[in-house]
Amino acid sequence: LGYENRALVAQDFNDDRKDAGDLGAGHTVTALYELVPVGVSIGAPGVDELKYQPRDQYVPNESPTNDNPEAMTVKLRYKNPDAIESERIELPLSDTGLQFDNAPSDFKFATSAAAFAMLLRNSQYAGSATLDMVQQIAQSASSNSAERSEFVSLVVAAKTLRQK
Repeated sequence: LGYENRALVAQDFNDDRKDAGDLGAGHTVTALYELVPVGVSIGAPGVDELKYQPRDQYVPNESPTNDNPEAMTVKLRYKNPDAIESERIELPLSDTGLQFDNAPSDFKFATSAAAFAMLLRNSQYAGSATLDMVQQIAQSASSNSAERSEFVSLVVAAKTLRQK
């Protein structure tokens, strides 16, 4: 959210001449990713060779066997302030089997905020999210924080406005 106008064509990810969603030194960002199961087409071109299945074995809508414990690899590019070329970081992440109900409250709250933003923008990516769901998740993650309680109040206000 917030970088839609900075989206790169997939093939430009590795091209230092292309400008993308830049962050300044010392800034922090939270990124939420939607995982698409192996074998399900999302209609987007790849950037790099497939890591979790060989290209020649790809069959759309068929779940290949994969004993790799990794669920995904996050790839980031960064450039030091005085550098000419960027450097690449690849961080593999494993699925630990943690269910959403047992996720940390910070993760739940970030999820509710992202869903709320998508609903307010009528995003095509909002899926089955509803304001009731956003409120429920945010309340479960509010932890007596004034800021989080204020967010829940905003969700309730949005629900009231939508009903009018």
